Amino acid sequence: MKPERLDLLKEFGERLQLFRLSLGQTMREFSDVAGISAPSLAAVEAGKNFLSTEYIVQLFQAYGLSPTWLLTGYGPRIVQPIINGQVAELAGEYNAGYPLIRVPILSSFLSLGEPVPQPKERIKDWAQVIKPLVPHPRHTYGLHARGDSMHPIIQDGWLVLVDTHEDAIRPYEQQSGKPVAVRLGEGVSIKWMDAGKSDWIIHAENQASGFKPLRIPRQVDPPVVGRVIWWCPSI
Repeated sequence: MKPERLDLLKEFGERLQLFRLSLGQTMREFSDVAGISAPSLAAVEAGKNFLSTEYIVQLFQAYGLSPTWLLTGYGPRIVQPIINGQVAELAGEYNAGYPLIRVPILSSFLSLGEPVPQPKERIKDWAQVIKPLVPHPRHTYGLHARGDSMHPIIQDGWLVLVDTHEDAIRPYEQQSGKPVAVRLGEGVSIKWMDAGKSDWIIHAENQASGFKPLRIPRQVDPPVVGRVIWWCPSI
């Protein structure tokens, strides 16, 4: 096989894996949506095979994943999967092919984790989100990130979706290496969590932000209140 094709396969696989990991999905979960087997997906991510056109279309329909970005790396990764509630009606025709659900965007996150609808006064807007991204709709909330501790992965003002369902959080080991919502003092913050040999390690992406990593003994539950399932610039 020509070196140029090997490079294309490798880059294609890396982009697909990057997208899957950004969803926090296992190969099995992602392959079920794509309609291919987990071993076939593993081969694609390893740079051994391309996805056929029908599977690329399936990912676009399910997640809004841009075929152009997947194939070339150019342009936006996502083609409008999340619509701010204020412009939802205007964008309705464009997204007519997507199954959409409404997710509340909260003005504060102090009572995050409650499995009941949030009071109306805490909901400042709504986002319409493609359904496959939200496995637990009644337990999923949006908030706008504040600060620079997760820059450049998640930037100030970006919309973050957090799944607070217990099945999305536990076992805690499955959150290792992923962004999570953690309770810090009276508020909730988005941070990385890693599972060390003896500690849970909660840390920032931006080392210059001044956030000092927290180490919590593994025998103690970490203060995780939700799994970050998606983030994007606010629309």
